[in-house]
Amino acid sequence: MRRLGEGLAAASRRTKNLSKRIHVVPHENGWATRREGTSRAGTVHDTQAQANEAARGTAIRERGEAIIHRPDGRIRDANSYGNDPFPRRDDHHAAAPSGAVLHSAGGLILACIQFKGRNR
Repeated sequence: MRRLGEGLAAASRRTKNLSKRIHVVPHENGWATRREGTSRAGTVHDTQAQANEAARGTAIRERGEAIIHRPDGRIRDANSYGNDPFPRRDDHHAAAPSGAVLHSAGGLILACIQFKGRNR
């Protein structure tokens, strides 16, 4: 949407400068999605799960990142949906070998690879 008196080129520049990081943050009326670098909420939802889905949809569409906060404001999780120049290397987001099933045991990731219907 263009602002009154704003040319198409200026509107395009304004859109390009928006961050692709969408934060899910506590809001006085529940939970909100807020683009990084802005003060206003983009959308407001009753539950954090609803706000997460909205942020995820926007991040997927824009090939950006959804950052989920705890009720106290600390970051709980972040998920990237684009070409991430610095992919995460933690156990929570570890990639499994092809055909493997991941199991979590006390913070360790165990991969059970199936061969001919048996676990080895």
